Amino acid sequence: MADSIALAAGAVESAVALGADEAEATLTVVERFSVEARDREVTTLEQSTGRSLTLRVFVDGKKATLATSDLSLDGLRKFARETVEAARHVANDPYAGLPEAQAFPGDGSALEMYAADVRERPNEAKIDDALGLEALARAYDPRIVNSGGSHVVDVVATITFANSKGFHGSYRGTQVTRDSAPIAQDGASKRVAHYGSAARGYASVEAVDSIARTAEVFVLHLRHTSLEANGVESHVVDPASIAVPRRHRRAKTDAIDGETLLRTLMAWQRGEPRVCAMTVPPSPSEEDCRRVSRERATLLRERIQHTNRIRGLLFGQGITNYNPLHKNRRECLEELRTGDGRSLPTHVKAEILREIDRLELVLRQIGEVEAERDEILRPAEASSPAALLMRLKGIGAEFATVLYFEGLFRHFENRRQLAAYAGLAPSPWKSGSIDHEQGISKAGNPRLRTTMVELAWMWVRYQPDSALSGWFRQRVGSERGRTRRISIVALARKLLIALWRYVTHGEIPAGAVMKPV
Repeated sequence: MADSIALAAGAVESAVALGADEAEATLTVVERFSVEARDREVTTLEQSTGRSLTLRVFVDGKKATLATSDLSLDGLRKFARETVEAARHVANDPYAGLPEAQAFPGDGSALEMYAADVRERPNEAKIDDALGLEALARAYDPRIVNSGGSHVVDVVATITFANSKGFHGSYRGTQVTRDSAPIAQDGASKRVAHYGSAARGYASVEAVDSIARTAEVFVLHLRHTSLEANGVESHVVDPASIAVPRRHRRAKTDAIDGETLLRTLMAWQRGEPRVCAMTVPPSPSEEDCRRVSRERATLLRERIQHTNRIRGLLFGQGITNYNPLHKNRRECLEELRTGDGRSLPTHVKAEILREIDRLELVLRQIGEVEAERDEILRPAEASSPAALLMRLKGIGAEFATVLYFEGLFRHFENRRQLAAYAGLAPSPWKSGSIDHEQGISKAGNPRLRTTMVELAWMWVRYQPDSALSGWFRQRVGSERGRTRRISIVALARKLLIALWRYVTHGEIPAGAVMKPV
């Protein structure tokens, strides 16, 4: 400890001797031990010690902070000189400087950041902890077939301070972590869960068998449906709906969060519905049906990327009249000439052909996904929600699929719940004399919200005689720009509610035109 203080103090003295008005040094020594166990054997074992010195100097109201790991005498002298020179090249800071000596704390042991058992525990016991944690995590249930590894890590850090005000001192800190990541077989797929515990020392960290058991519960009952299938009452809370302190800096720990969740759940169970918002997870089959429209959206983004890449390569050659989506795209490519009349360079043409290969693969997959979507809709009865939506002029297969599987398949008590789920609910700000509208909440399903805004534009175009289109034209008139964009979002909310009533109660939107049978 004395050597560390002397080293930090020597760096401060060198900086002052080189022209610094004030200086402070921080010497950090970190000793780390880490062991990983996987497949019932030790796969990684590391033990290291790192030392670094941070020097902060003040020169004529200017400050600079540099760090080094070269702690030799010559290295420290060079480091002090570089730090002082760096300070002379920065902007002036009128508040730069060190506090008075009496403002510094005393003995660092009062912080209670050090646990002696970290140094006292032998390395063999730490290795046994990792092996035992791995074995226990895989022994609880035959469905756990593998592991992402079990880890035991401990760190001992010694921090030493010295400054030109005459203060010097040090303190020590420790940390111990244990974690496990079992992998469970779930039919044709696999699931992995991570769970661990951290504390100052081995006496206070969670026990090995407790970590293994909790990780096993997480990996086997990870989903809400799995918990309910095993007879566990499960509720999924919208975290953004839980009230928290609004201080600029609020305390946040796992213990505080756990207590807040528990108190919120108790209040909700007592019959206070507004204390939080409980979400309703979709069933596995409902979630699976969403994949078709979501995959199609992903493929469309990839198609745009490939077409833009092809157009960009050709634009660099002075060609602007090529359509990568044309059915004769390859024949048209052969006929292209650059802006100065040359044929396409060999390597550019080869790169474009490879891009066309990828583009055609995406186009083929889009066709397959759309065929799957049509297959989902084809066997549906005439009174099914998706079929009812497709009867309205302006709504095709893709709109009907997204609207139903992203939102209208759920049960909503009223229109406010539906608008909130889509993120189209208003967000007023009213307090005293303040009356301000913040716009829509955007807190719901983004795919449903985006689709509804697109459909609102289509509705105005293909259903011009409907009551909703008339409301939009009356509200907007000849206005353009921001007013029109705000009004179309309002129309999207009204249209979503009208379609919900149409699907659930058979109430056709006023003035809407149906497709001919």
